[in-house]
Amino acid sequence: MDADIVREVEFSRTLRGYNMAEVDSFLEQMEGMFRRRDLEQENAEKRLQQELRENADQARRLALLTAELEDVRRESQTLETQLTQTREALRAEELRSSQLNAELERMRSALAAAQADAVQAEQRSRTLEKSLEAQPQNRLAEVGAAAKDSLKKFSDTLRAKRK
Repeated sequence: MDADIVREVEFSRTLRGYNMAEVDSFLEQMEGMFRRRDLEQENAEKRLQQELRENADQARRLALLTAELEDVRRESQTLETQLTQTREALRAEELRSSQLNAELERMRSALAAAQADAVQAEQRSRTLEKSLEAQPQNRLAEVGAAAKDSLKKFSDTLRAKRK
């Protein structure tokens, strides 16, 4: 039953019937009550539709945010993988650098030893030259051969150390 039906209801008139004014008053009250109920129901339906639209909008926003969050998670995992790879590469480079520094120190030591050997060889050479100048000529050939052998051995030693 609704307000329009209540408004259209008519009763037949009789002498001993109901008081028409009371019946009309009651019907008006009923009509007003139905109209308020209909209006409240209409307003409730409008609010429900608005809330449904808002819920749908929120669901779409939630879906977008969820997709963005998943993208961020994937990107974060990619960055973490890259960071791990970079750290591993850095460790390898540090190890290689340490090895190269150790090799450089060994080469510096070898160079210092070779320089010391060269100084000694030069001193021996000067000593031999002085000795040769002081010795008679016959002995010169003999000392020259010995010096030549000594210099050859020293040159071989230097070549071996350079390698």
